[in-house]
Amino acid sequence: MSGRRHSWFLAVAGGDWKRDFWLWATPLVFFVGAILFALVTLRLDQAVASGKLPLPGWAIGGGAGEVQAILSVVAGASISALTLVFSSALVVLTLAAPQFGSFLLHDFIRMRISRLTLSMFVATFVYSLMILSRVGEGSSQQFVPQISAKIAMVLAFLSVALLIAFIYGISISVQAQQVAALVAAGLRRAIDERQRANAAEGGAGAPDEPVPADLVEATRRLAEDAAPVMAAASGYLQALAFQKLVRAAKQAGGVVRLVYRPGQYVLAGSVLAEVWPSQIIGAQLAAEIQKAHVVGSQRTLQQDLEFAIDKLEQIALLALSSAVNNTFNALICIDWLADGLRMLAENPSDWLVYHDERGAVRVITQPLPLTSVIDAAFSKIRYASGGNPTVVNHLLRTIGRLAPFLTTQEQRDALAAQANAAAEAALKALALKVDRAAVLASYTRTCQILGRPACQDRTPAGSEPATSLR
Repeated sequence: MSGRRHSWFLAVAGGDWKRDFWLWATPLVFFVGAILFALVTLRLDQAVASGKLPLPGWAIGGGAGEVQAILSVVAGASISALTLVFSSALVVLTLAAPQFGSFLLHDFIRMRISRLTLSMFVATFVYSLMILSRVGEGSSQQFVPQISAKIAMVLAFLSVALLIAFIYGISISVQAQQVAALVAAGLRRAIDERQRANAAEGGAGAPDEPVPADLVEATRRLAEDAAPVMAAASGYLQALAFQKLVRAAKQAGGVVRLVYRPGQYVLAGSVLAEVWPSQIIGAQLAAEIQKAHVVGSQRTLQQDLEFAIDKLEQIALLALSSAVNNTFNALICIDWLADGLRMLAENPSDWLVYHDERGAVRVITQPLPLTSVIDAAFSKIRYASGGNPTVVNHLLRTIGRLAPFLTTQEQRDALAAQANAAAEAALKALALKVDRAAVLASYTRTCQILGRPACQDRTPAGSEPATSLR
């Protein structure tokens, strides 16, 4: 029992609960709010019963029996609809998850309309029960909460309106276009939040830019004399509290180099970070570094921007599998993958180093270069396409459309390598000349956009293609 309590305490103290705070806080707020609101409306009804507050004729309804019947119907219908609709929605999403990945269920729970619908039905049920328990009380047994009964009906109408919006949201949330668009929108929000956080935390130096001189010096010192800090728990690194790390390093008078980046899996007992100089390491500094690493059972988009790319890849790979075999879903994912890479290229959010307010290097990260993201985004789809000419042609055209947004030589080389590999694999796998000609035409146009004149050579039918992009 003590071990379970300790694990629960570590989860709360580590901040994992904050990520999903509104998932459980929204229904709780509506629950408590319904109780307080019922107490307020009952006070108004008591004022009406004592003659202190007159009501217009249209607001006066039937007797205690009729009000009890209305409130009973509202309460029963609310909890029944809540149970039936959400259980049916979970079944639908469970059936759709094999096509889009397991993250679909978690994203459904995090949808705002899902939280609001659930919370409104809970509030309507709780409010109706509170009012129902007070109907007919008193010595005359004729207390009729007219105002509260009307408000219960209004809450029921609002619940129905939210239910309609909820059903509409579910109907479009299981479509590939909508799922991919929501993933891209989540990436955009995560990029914006990360850029604001970087500005506040003192981040500098994108991974695709030249390495600053102060970073080179700090790295040299760490290589000469560094003490390791071990990980306390296993799980995915969800976020890093950079301000806490910078503050701890400044107080200790050293530099911290991180071994993991958000999204990677951390093994308990492995090296979590390195600290220079080694003599400053102690229990307090090690504990601060461990607390700054938020580790959980799932990846999030908070700082792990690559997670959005992986989500789209997962949908594409499932679409290309023999079990699903939906080429159109794969094409949709390729389009949104290009948009995600474009956003990452135009809005760098991964920094090499974090400084304190005096400009001294305090934290060195493990960034993710965009070239690695490009390779991860397209390589898996190439492997799964199996020589599908539709997918390969679309992939090559997408690389060409993405090229103008990737301006550095390294990024364009990464795109060229993907185009080269996709064309080479397809031209070897395809048996029909018409398919080979279509792939070669798309490949040649992509090479022209990338500025690789050497790869414009066309291959005669029946011969081995020249697919060098170098």
